[in-house]
Amino acid sequence: INLVWEDVATETGYEVERSTDGKAFTKITDVSANVVTFEDKGLPASTKFFYRVRAKNSAGNSDYSNTAEATTTAPPVVAPTIPTNLKATTQSSSQINLVWDDVATETGYEVERSTDGKSFTKITDVSANIVTLEDKGLPASTKFFYRVRAKNSAGNSDYSNTAEATTTAPPVVAPTIPTNLKATTQSSSQINLAWDDVATETGYEVERSTDGKSFAKITDVSANVVTFEDKGLSASTKFFYRVRAKNSAGNSDYSNTAEATTTAPPVTSILTPTNLRLSSISLVINELSLVWDDKATDETGYEVSRSTNTNSNFEVIKADLPANSSAFTDKPVRSGNKYFYRVRAIRNASFSEYSNVLEAIAPLVSSVLPNQNDWIVFPNPVSEAINLELDENKDYNIVLYNFQGFPVKEFNGRSPKNILVTDLPSGSYILKIDNTTQSKSFKIIKQ
Repeated sequence: INLVWEDVATETGYEVERSTDGKAFTKITDVSANVVTFEDKGLPASTKFFYRVRAKNSAGNSDYSNTAEATTTAPPVVAPTIPTNLKATTQSSSQINLVWDDVATETGYEVERSTDGKSFTKITDVSANIVTLEDKGLPASTKFFYRVRAKNSAGNSDYSNTAEATTTAPPVVAPTIPTNLKATTQSSSQINLAWDDVATETGYEVERSTDGKSFAKITDVSANVVTFEDKGLSASTKFFYRVRAKNSAGNSDYSNTAEATTTAPPVTSILTPTNLRLSSISLVINELSLVWDDKATDETGYEVSRSTNTNSNFEVIKADLPANSSAFTDKPVRSGNKYFYRVRAIRNASFSEYSNVLEAIAPLVSSVLPNQNDWIVFPNPVSEAINLELDENKDYNIVLYNFQGFPVKEFNGRSPKNILVTDLPSGSYILKIDNTTQSKSFKIIKQ
């Protein structure tokens, strides 16, 4: 504040006094004779001061001048200094708290955030002297970087230090209920399920019921899998389904119940019987025992046809064999005659294809156990040679027949010791031995 007054005669100097209340004054300086100005410097800003002056010489002091007053202006505005000691503290899975040291002359602060520590975006302004911020609504398990700068009418400070913190993982809670469960019939044995995925689940449990009341779990599916193919179901059957999500915290409530009905089973062709052949159990004169492989699963019966001496002109000889039949004995047949057979499965009014055609000759003799008292045939089963113990003083006619009735070995003359069969295929054979007094047949198994 600058002072000025009018000079007076005979003075040798002046005393200048100052007060902040206009009452209590203190001398602040002496000035020389004839000096009528004074610059009062170093004063605080925005403050009112009161002044008075008196002249002096060797004879004493004059009375005080009038009192003058003036107020210093506000200080000039400059940009604030840099905020320091910024700290970021994780509060939860969705909140990070900030704190920093306040600086003078600021009128507020700008807070910026980044997910990479390079590209920052202002997230808020805070008022003057506010040095904390709660940053809420953040994603879980994510690192964030922060910086702060002070501001006033003169501009912004430089940025503070960068502080970082990472939100915690979200608390594990039981998942929400799966919604929009739908069941769609795919076939007579399959129903497909689909539902809406829910967050935080680690998998799903799928349950099924046939009455909509008593449910049983049929499978677990992995996280984020929202479909299931329920296969191997019974045809023409209604099924009910429900789903629930699960994680380490527990299970959700069940979804809505969805239902679907499998279609009727498709009409399929009847499987053809295979491997029609003669039974290897025994030979009975005037009979031919047939066996085959029953391949059908839904047949209602079997039909057997026969032709005499030709592979044509078949006639049905048995049309009402029950389901699952795999054998039939044709009798009586004429020994030594050739017959042809074929078989097919029946389902109501539908038929399978015919089996292979079997050609067979009715047996000339019946098979008997190979333990005759007078004639011994061994070993049985046989792999190399049939040994014979016969009366050596007689002539024999010996014939080995296969099971179709065809001769494969024949001997005439005095009793042989053995008959080699190494050249014959494995299977069942009939050995017929005749002499002038008796005739016997033996069933032989060739290994």
